[in-house]
Amino acid sequence: MRRILVSAIALSLLAPSFSAAQRPGGGARPGIGMSMPTYRPEAMRSGVLDDVATARRQAIRREEGQAEQQTRIAIDAAYERDPLGHWRRRGEIVMAAASPDAASAAQALGLAMRRAQLLPASGLILYTFAVPAGARAQDVVAALRAARPGDAIDLNFVYDFEGGQSAGARFNAVQAPPGPGAGGRRIAAVIDSSLPIDRETLAGVTLRTERFGPGPGKASAHALAVAAILADTAGHAGLTLLAADVSEAGPLPGASAASIAQALDWAAGAGAQVVNISLTGPPNAVLAIVVRRIAARGVVIVAAAGNAGPRAPAPYPAALPEVVGVTAVDRDLRIWRRATQGPHVDFSAQGVKVTAAGGEWSGTSLASPVVAGVLLRTLETPEALARQVRDLGAPGRDTVFGFGFVAGR
Repeated sequence: MRRILVSAIALSLLAPSFSAAQRPGGGARPGIGMSMPTYRPEAMRSGVLDDVATARRQAIRREEGQAEQQTRIAIDAAYERDPLGHWRRRGEIVMAAASPDAASAAQALGLAMRRAQLLPASGLILYTFAVPAGARAQDVVAALRAARPGDAIDLNFVYDFEGGQSAGARFNAVQAPPGPGAGGRRIAAVIDSSLPIDRETLAGVTLRTERFGPGPGKASAHALAVAAILADTAGHAGLTLLAADVSEAGPLPGASAASIAQALDWAAGAGAQVVNISLTGPPNAVLAIVVRRIAARGVVIVAAAGNAGPRAPAPYPAALPEVVGVTAVDRDLRIWRRATQGPHVDFSAQGVKVTAAGGEWSGTSLASPVVAGVLLRTLETPEALARQVRDLGAPGRDTVFGFGFVAGR
């Protein structure tokens, strides 16, 4: 009896440990001073939300990657690079000729005509041809040049817009200062992408727009900023602004040589006294002959000097002898670190952290319309302007600042 009682007591003493071992999670019951784990639904909810956010970010990255890949495929389908890395429209050759017989020579070489446009101000016909399948575009250009040595023939290169926005833009009105030419007949052209709808920024300016190139154009704040700077410098009153949209309809930003040539001819025919081109690219025979003929009519052509760095090759059309090339300096008249230097630089103007159309911009394309605006406002020649500017850098004209600094405002 005594032995049975001792066994019962022993079992009763072991029971708590045994039951603790059977509890989910095992282990003994917490003693005095130990905290019990607390069920926190907000922690569980936070973890679920984190998982959802992570999954969403991954999905966005996948979509962005797919979109980028599709863009690359579209670019490769419509464009190609030359050995120097310049973009051009795939399989397209452009020719500017005074005679309609030029088309027959091209077609005899197997080229299919895509477009033919009359350039009345230049006295030329602009042809665009497609290279036969399997042929190298460079070889076809060489053969066509041999057949038509008196015509301008080249690949249809794509030119870059030279300027970048460094702060958000909210398109506000630009207050134009009075100028000597205010109230007179003043017509300027801006060759860029399409202008966004914004009546206040160009208030008081008579605006005419035209689209060049196949397919729909693309509106950009860059075009509005360039137009606003030119109008601000020249004075809004009495100013007619011809806005030529030459932007590529395809996925590659920029403008083709053919579209720029058409826009130049349109601007000259519409009476433009000054044309601003904030685009840069390689030399092109078609663009060169149109520039030469337009300049011979007395039209002043001003272009950005380039953003590829001080040692980069001189870009076109700024490097053409008939074009006024403009580089960018900051408020302290220091050359912009990315400005391309060389003998193509004629003037310098403020183009670093420039406030225009409600945004802040940097680039030689923002300096170019300053000089264009001054030339239009004063109705002076570039040669006369060169005698009045503030000399910077080495005495006289140099490859960094050109003849010197042009103050726009």
